[in-house]
Amino acid sequence: TKLILLDSLLQEIIECPFTMLVVEEVEKRVTELGGFSTKLEEVLLFLLKECREIRDTVTTENEARKNEIQKSSKAMEGLINAEAEKLREILKRENEERQRDMRDIEA
Repeated sequence: TKLILLDSLLQEIIECPFTMLVVEEVEKRVTELGGFSTKLEEVLLFLLKECREIRDTVTTENEARKNEIQKSSKAMEGLINAEAEKLREILKRENEERQRDMRDIEA
């Protein structure tokens, strides 16, 4: 009966690989499996710890990248706005020159 229970616990974990389990739920399931094998429990807890550390590292790195991207995005937006303003000024001056030229031609 222990093997059947162990098999059903493992099967339950395997059948839903895309379901994100809460860490506490995984630890609970690992502890349940630990009743059958302490070595298995040790290995699974080690893997859970490693997974948690990797997730924390990736989260930190992603936040840092996100902040860098936002900073550079704001800088690029500022440059684009400055260039757009320069172009508006150039167009405004050219239009004024054309209008003066047209007035001179009409006069």
